[in-house]
Amino acid sequence: TKSGIAPFYSDKYAKIGFQVSELFDDDVTVTYIPDTVAIDGVVYKVTSVGEKAFYKNTALKKIVIGSCVEKISSKAFYGCTSLNSIVINSTKLASGKIGANAFKKINKNVRVYVLASKYKTYKKMLKKAGIGSKAKIYKMRTR
Repeated sequence: TKSGIAPFYSDKYAKIGFQVSELFDDDVTVTYIPDTVAIDGVVYKVTSVGEKAFYKNTALKKIVIGSCVEKISSKAFYGCTSLNSIVINSTKLASGKIGANAFKKINKNVRVYVLASKYKTYKKMLKKAGIGSKAKIYKMRTR
């Protein structure tokens, strides 16, 4: 879609969620993935970052991931070489819900901020998703 936000079925019970997909703009250096979007007066949760949503976006420097995101698909941020700050506000990313190479080939000195309650779990998941060994992962206080 033009806005980069598209509806999809989020699970087998036909709940409708929204995912960020194919969002690429050479001029945007900071992107916020919102908790919700409103369409025709109806509010929907943004629950997913789609496959290759920011693939090789070399302008992107900072991403803030909303609290409703449950899945980050494969290669979502692959090749974002300028990406030096990631804030993950979600507590809903379960094991296996960050896709292969989602954070591969990003800035090797990236700083990642996660909620303290998810620090150990997310650190392991991020490493598995390709985040570099020089990346710094920090604990945020719960809001």
